[in-house]
Amino acid sequence: MAESLIIYLSKQLASFTAQAEQEIRFGGKKFFLVLDDVWTEDSTLWEPFRLTLRNGAQGSRILATTRKSRVAEMMGSLKTSESMINLEMLSEEDCWLVFRKIAFLDRDPNQCEQLEDLGRKIAKKCKGLPLAAKTLGSLMRFQRSREEWEMVLDSSLWELEDVGRVVEKDLFGPLLLSYNDLPSSLKQCFSFCAVFPKDYVFNIDDLVYMWMAHGYIDSKEHMELKGREYFENLAIRSFFQDFQEYEVGCGEHKEDTGIG
Repeated sequence: MAESLIIYLSKQLASFTAQAEQEIRFGGKKFFLVLDDVWTEDSTLWEPFRLTLRNGAQGSRILATTRKSRVAEMMGSLKTSESMINLEMLSEEDCWLVFRKIAFLDRDPNQCEQLEDLGRKIAKKCKGLPLAAKTLGSLMRFQRSREEWEMVLDSSLWELEDVGRVVEKDLFGPLLLSYNDLPSSLKQCFSFCAVFPKDYVFNIDDLVYMWMAHGYIDSKEHMELKGREYFENLAIRSFFQDFQEYEVGCGEHKEDTGIG
């Protein structure tokens, strides 16, 4: 029985194509390849990679996840109707459950009961998107009073229409609300991460040292610990994703982390 080759790739296809032909030896081997969160629609980047994969043994499979139907079409996923699986939006109740699990973490049961009506209205604005529910839940976890919850619910950011090239327009409001709630020190640290490409994986300690070098850590002593605290605050609010503990080298511990 042919040995299966399972390779997990979470970076964009464009960044992987150049090394695929040189580093992957698919010839005669049966493989199951997972391409996670593919964004590029450029068929010229995908075609050389696909030609390399054709060297695999019969029965090999590729599973690609993407938020864009055009990417699925470009990759040839629509040759048969059953070759593409569409993940539907969460139901309103399921979206509420995701939101509640995070927003009401460690809260007094009486306070949870008092905020449930507002929480359900806020969760409804997620429009079935799990990431929106998670992001809003992380934001509301730090809002203690009913007045603060009402301010989020009534925010004008929900009405924004011109969001430029945001792929998932319904995510813009929750993400911006969460960003605006950050203290200036954390905004500065997170904005610095724009220098990294999407889905970049980095070592937490390296990131903290970069923050320190740029003067972003507001502390005279124990700057490394303060930087870790900054990172953990951003992670709790869902600004960093995909933590993988005990990797050789840091999504974080020696930990590497991914930027969503």
